[in-house]
Amino acid sequence: MTLGEPQASEGFRVQGIRWPHPVVDGEFVHGLLYVPEPAPLAPVPLLLNVHGHWGEGAASDEVNRRAQIAVRRGWLVLSLAGRGMEQGGDTPGWRRLHHREGLYAQLRSRRDGGSPVGWDVVAGWSAVDLAVAGRLPLSVDRERIGVMGFSGGAERAAALAATDPRVGPVVVGAYEYAFSSGHGHASCSCGVVRGAGEPLEDPAWTQLPLEGVLSGYRQPVQSWRWLGLAACRPGVQPSERPVLAWDNAPGDPTDSELVTVSSVSLEEVSGVHGVTVQMAAQSWGWMTTAFEGAVAPGAIPEAIAESRARYDVIHPGTWLPLVETQPAPGQFEQGPPPWRLDVLPRPAVARAILGLKGSDDPALALLIDAQVVQTLRSAADEAPAPRKSRPAWLVVAGDSALESLGGLDALTAARPDAVVLAVRHRLHALEGEGEVASRFSIENGTPPLAVAVHDVLAGYRRLVAHPYVDPARIGLLGVGADGVIALQAALLVGELETVAIAQGPVTLFHDGPSEGDVFAPWPPWVLVSRPGGSSFDPWLAAKALSGRLRWMEPRGGDATAWTEHLPYGTKVEDLIALLAADTRASR
Repeated sequence: MTLGEPQASEGFRVQGIRWPHPVVDGEFVHGLLYVPEPAPLAPVPLLLNVHGHWGEGAASDEVNRRAQIAVRRGWLVLSLAGRGMEQGGDTPGWRRLHHREGLYAQLRSRRDGGSPVGWDVVAGWSAVDLAVAGRLPLSVDRERIGVMGFSGGAERAAALAATDPRVGPVVVGAYEYAFSSGHGHASCSCGVVRGAGEPLEDPAWTQLPLEGVLSGYRQPVQSWRWLGLAACRPGVQPSERPVLAWDNAPGDPTDSELVTVSSVSLEEVSGVHGVTVQMAAQSWGWMTTAFEGAVAPGAIPEAIAESRARYDVIHPGTWLPLVETQPAPGQFEQGPPPWRLDVLPRPAVARAILGLKGSDDPALALLIDAQVVQTLRSAADEAPAPRKSRPAWLVVAGDSALESLGGLDALTAARPDAVVLAVRHRLHALEGEGEVASRFSIENGTPPLAVAVHDVLAGYRRLVAHPYVDPARIGLLGVGADGVIALQAALLVGELETVAIAQGPVTLFHDGPSEGDVFAPWPPWVLVSRPGGSSFDPWLAAKALSGRLRWMEPRGGDATAWTEHLPYGTKVEDLIALLAADTRASR
């Protein structure tokens, strides 16, 4: 454990704190430690303060204010930073785990099948370990440990309480979307269980396989169960735990798991998604009462007045820096960057990693309930042709990407004697919901990439079965991010004459994470968050395809133009000319 330089304030000091994560090698838990001054002589109560999805994380006003109220009244307060928010808004982009770019970072780094909240729950356990082992600056009363969390922090507070019997009273609030935060966009648990925060009778969710989906701490999750379990103190003899729930959406079904427990106190604050000064002070008073039976008369109004008169912003320098040797995503958890590997991808292994047990594996249906669109354009030449004699192109592209090349008409006009089949896989139908699919896949075990590859392989089989298509003259074109899909499908087919990538990535990992303004240029479904996931980088796929590969306007991992040498294949300037050429001659 490492403590940073103290930031002195009236009645307390605050220090950055850091210790190794007990499960993930190379990872560190970060936080802010509030120590009362002068230091009490007797053991003190401990407040574990977990943040929600506010930009500054543990240093945000919503978290910092309630920490200061408690520490000025003799509490030791440890505000825990969630994974990817160790330095609040200053957390480097490659590590940040919030919203769109955060999901991309997570998919590059996570591979163990646990949900995002799992890392934070284990971090909370280790914080309690430090306290009861006497490692913190003050002696902590083991019988007076509480946890508080609002918004996304309500999930972490509830989960920590539900899994650690050493935690006593719990305060949660702003949980109206509990376990459904942004449907998984914001590093919450419930994006991996689609609809977990929605009424189960909602037709949109009734067909989804919620049963058997696991949370990061390996327990079945349905509806708002974890929120309700905050009120159950685990142990050999489970007991009711006191919970204060700030209900900002009275009547919302999220409360259904809380109102059934007698030890839960509901306070209605309709429409408040946050923590007001009064809520922060009352939360401290309620938790003190839960431990000691009562607070002194006038203590809560005094805390409110003091908080308004004396509030200190956390200085950015208070955070301990990230450990310099901490690996970037894709370098530690996924192994060395793929361009340093000299190993050819093997189709059988690729199928195993993707979870593609068979061409029509029903498990794929568990991930996405969307439609595949196949558009077949037969050859324009109506004259009779010998069976199995015509060339064909299998085109993988979304609507906008296809239009950037002039549309399907331009492609078919380039080769009027060819049969063209355009495939828009199921992930295209999701539009902006690809993040949900990727988050859900971490629990489900079937990467979204597998769904897209499955759909492309189905299109390939359709062309092979076409009465006038020569299976030896089928080319495959992937546009944009679908270039990754095309490459992987080509490796599994193994018989294609030509594979063309237009405006697609040469690699997703080159030079590690981007430090530029555009951090997450590619959809999250192009990444595989499983062991061996980095082997699906286009750089490795290109090696296996070698002379059959053609690039037009290749892109790098940050989506900008690729200016370095190509790993394998040939660069072309005119895709239409490439399509018009005979695939047999192109080799």
